[in-house]
Amino acid sequence: MVTKEIVHHKDLLEWCWAADDELIPKPFFTSCYLLDGVLIDTGAPKGQLDFTSFIKELLTTNSVSKCLITHTHEDHIGGTHVLSEEFEIPLYASVEALPLLETASNYVYAEYRDLYWGSGLHSVNAQPIPTKIQTKSQNYELKVLSVPGHAPDQIAFIESEQEWAFVADAVLPKYQVLFGHTCNIQEDIALIYDSIRKIFDATEGMDNLKIFVSGKGVFNGRNYIKKRLEEITTLHNDVHGYKLKKLAPEQILEEMFGGEGIMGIMTNGELSHLNLINSLYQWNA
Repeated sequence: MVTKEIVHHKDLLEWCWAADDELIPKPFFTSCYLLDGVLIDTGAPKGQLDFTSFIKELLTTNSVSKCLITHTHEDHIGGTHVLSEEFEIPLYASVEALPLLETASNYVYAEYRDLYWGSGLHSVNAQPIPTKIQTKSQNYELKVLSVPGHAPDQIAFIESEQEWAFVADAVLPKYQVLFGHTCNIQEDIALIYDSIRKIFDATEGMDNLKIFVSGKGVFNGRNYIKKRLEEITTLHNDVHGYKLKKLAPEQILEEMFGGEGIMGIMTNGELSHLNLINSLYQWNA
């Protein structure tokens, strides 16, 4: 496995994990963050041993008072039972996430995601997250935002004084494919757009904003968020332009992307250009 630790600030540590299977051409990371005793997310099931070692090492020099779950996809909740059962660290999540965490052992895996993230989630109990979270020293306060679209239960965290936004998978660097079709993850591009707009509005006046995207790095400035909004607007306009010409989604796929990409083929259509087009096609706003 591939792990790395990145110190962003004296009180902010990012722990990254990726599988190193020979079938995976380059590491595909997921992230956890530790901010002054508050942990955000718990990595993937395949990385449980590495995650456990990370937590044990942390606890030799730091305390972890609580863990916040951004959403219940397997690459974010793989170590929740480790925290709960082995370390007795309380978990907090959105109200929508609570029943999903309780039934996590019934999570449906796809072969390609099993390759990346592994399988074997455990059921855990979590507490409903308040609208604001104070860290251990009281020096930082995380405002909680509901940001569905990638997942119905997804939340993001804004630290206004430091101008930090922990967005997990709510604002990705590029929108070319979407989960859908037969997948148990059903993304909605209209909801994604609304959530990105919510993050943009919540960070107004933050001239030095840093956006922490799980596994993909740190992006600087609200202009990054604005560009994602513009990108989705352009995609929406393009699809509806073709829709006015009576083209079906499959025909629009050919016009916009020249056919399905390798990701859509490898995932049997679960993560594809066509899912993105279908979601844009159905969005009438």
